[in-house]
Amino acid sequence: MPLIDANRKGKTVKLQVDLDRETNATLNKYVRYSRADKHKVIAGALQLLFKEDTEFGPWLEKHPPRKRGDGSARRTTERHSTAPPGAE
Repeated sequence: MPLIDANRKGKTVKLQVDLDRETNATLNKYVRYSRADKHKVIAGALQLLFKEDTEFGPWLEKHPPRKRGDGSARRTTERHSTAPPGAE
């Protein structure tokens, strides 16, 4: 039984992520195993990470989401790399 809840629903945003080939291949295999869409597997994996990281919860409480319109919110389309710092 998959650990990831791939049935989450809600408003979505676009996110582009660069993965190394091995991680991407494993992700594709997990998608087949779980019979879920890739974007739902990624979202579920992130939710599991947020839930399981015991230090993240207290940190998150101290850093609430920024309000819209204050100029500090990020664009909804972001590009993130999994490459180590300085490797790009």
